[in-house]
Amino acid sequence: SAPAPVRGAVRLVFGDGRVFAETGCNTVRGPVTVADGALVADALMSTRMACEPALMEQERWVTEMLTSRPRLELSGPYLALHWGEGEQWWLGLDRDPATAPAS
Repeated sequence: SAPAPVRGAVRLVFGDGRVFAETGCNTVRGPVTVADGALVADALMSTRMACEPALMEQERWVTEMLTSRPRLELSGPYLALHWGEGEQWWLGLDRDPATAPAS
């Protein structure tokens, strides 16, 4: 239920108080915290490659999602980010088993 169809993979990596996002075009990174169940990422930086219009649009909404303080919902190995007016959009992510902490 993203603002546009997801083209390829959108990948988010969280660690050491930072987020790294592969948007399908450029990469976005910056400091991140969690406050009241929401992701807070206010100072993101991005690479600046030109891509096909659909991937540029995907990069725009991924960056907008990250900076809009999306509500986080964790369920087992899945993380959903909810954002937009009335939480009209959401993006569901699977945890990468290769990077998951050992239990």
